[in-house]
Amino acid sequence: MRRPVIQSISGLQAITIDRVALERAVEVKIFGKKWRVARPEELILYKLGRRKLTRFDEQDIKELIEAQSDNLDWKRMECLADTLRNEYASDFKERFKKLKKLR
Repeated sequence: MRRPVIQSISGLQAITIDRVALERAVEVKIFGKKWRVARPEELILYKLGRRKLTRFDEQDIKELIEAQSDNLDWKRMECLADTLRNEYASDFKERFKKLKKLR
């Protein structure tokens, strides 16, 4: 049996958002198979964490915020952004501040 491959935004190094995303993932059924999918907050932060944000990433983030605006836990996302700033990229908090302007 093959083990699933999980790639973090930091490459091979596991960081807090990877653990959190797995713990909070929801199970959905797609084409008759069960999958665990990260919640919108983690998906947004994963996209935001890319070293080189593409226009597709930016569009995905905007659409996730629009679709989930009433349900997003911005305080939790901010705490994760602080953690990512410490563990991953020193400019992550600045990226998150720009993101909050999209709400």
